[in-house]
Amino acid sequence: MQTTISRLENGLTVASTHMPDAHSVAVGVWIKAGARDESEGLNGVAHFLEHMAFKGTRNRDAAHIAREVEDVGGFMNAHTSREETAYYINLLPEHLDLGVEILSDILTASTLPKHEIEELFLFFLNLTDAQYAYLLELLSLKKSLLHMQMQQR
Repeated sequence: MQTTISRLENGLTVASTHMPDAHSVAVGVWIKAGARDESEGLNGVAHFLEHMAFKGTRNRDAAHIAREVEDVGGFMNAHTSREETAYYINLLPEHLDLGVEILSDILTASTLPKHEIEELFLFFLNLTDAQYAYLLELLSLKKSLLHMQMQQR
């Protein structure tokens, strides 16, 4: 399996891997910004904004985003690490344009609804240290399982 790296005229770097036996496509956006890029007063903001991206855009509310992906059998997720923030979607090849459109929408047209900001902020504030550690462990496990699934395809 060989990955091809190319750069578009607009400066966007594209990595692609042709997998002839795969029956799905995966498309994602990896942003070279993560926890290490946050100032002390803004610790956690990259992860917070990652969650907010799914809360609505000028074109879709949160339920519409989830429903549109799930209605075509797709899966969408994101993660934030020290080095990056990534948003990705897996779906059938015939729905690739929809996947690219939804990713573009959440990354360029997010509305950051005030009530969603407050709700998410309160959720994180109310976690005990043990709950937060457990949540991080679950997210890490989910990320590892997803990575293994991607490698098997």
